[in-house]
Amino acid sequence: PLAMKIIRIWCPAVNSTCPLRTLFIKITEKLYNPLKLGTVPVVLGPPRKNYEELIPGNAFIHVDDFSSPKELAEHLKLLNQNESLYRQYFTWREHFVASTTYFGLEHACWACDHIRRYKNYRVVSDLNSWYWG
Repeated sequence: PLAMKIIRIWCPAVNSTCPLRTLFIKITEKLYNPLKLGTVPVVLGPPRKNYEELIPGNAFIHVDDFSSPKELAEHLKLLNQNESLYRQYFTWREHFVASTTYFGLEHACWACDHIRRYKNYRVVSDLNSWYWG
């Protein structure tokens, strides 16, 4: 589609820093889906090293790599004008494939799998009372 050829940069935002397991849940659909669609995500929030635990470092742009918003904007304008520089953000595709995620669905599957394997669970009707006693 024409829209996919126009959208080259995607700015998903994760609104907090958090442990890696929480980060995975927060950025899954915000990061993987744009990669699948062939855009370059511009990310902020958790540090670059956290993102690099999940995707190759050359697959995204982190705002912390730039000293100012102006410097980031200049880089994005350059990418729009320089096709070979833009294509460098896709070299990871030689070794990896991005998959679309169905956020929430996979977690439901994990819950069902856990219940199937571990029969010693119990049903809690009131989470507030159960947690706070």
